[in-house]
Formats: sequence, C-alpha cells, structure tokens
Amino acid sequence: MKSFDGRHIHVVEKMPEKEGAPLGVVLCFTPCIYTHQFFDCPLGDYSLMEYLASQGFHVFAYDPRGFGGSHRPADGRSIDYELELKD
Repeated sequence: MKSFDGRHIHVVEKMPEKEGAPLGVVLCFTPCIYTHQFFDCPLGDYSLMEYLASQGFHVFAYDPRGFGGSHRPADGRSIDYELELKD
C-alpha cells in the first residue's frame, strides 16, 4: 500500500474462511517498534491474525514506516509521530 507521500507501507491481510460478510474488521497496530509479525507470528499456531480470521473477522496489520517491509528513510531518523499518524 502507498502512504500519503507515495512511500511503501507493508500491509498483511487475513480473510475469514467462511462465506458471507465478516463479523467485523480488525486493525492490528503496534507502538512503532514491532512489525506485523507481532500479530502474525510465524511459529506454530501463535498467529492472532489467523485465529481472528478463523472466527470470522477480516484482519489487517501493517509494518510502521522504518520497520519490516515498509519504507526505511535513508537517514533512519526522519520518522516522527506526525508522519506515523499520516500513514
């Protein structure tokens, strides 16, 4: 997905396996220092996202700017809370 300034923001989506409308939409976000794997752990069956999707929810998580698969600024320091909120 593209942020407001065209930079890449990595988003992971898990959809319910059941047909029909989802029970709701869940957005998993972290306090700027973790990636989506905090909610979608690649070990065994520790994925909160998988569990919520199996219960009928449409689930999203993203990597904040500067972390995981999202854009990393060259200087590594030009990320602030205002920029994060705009993303």
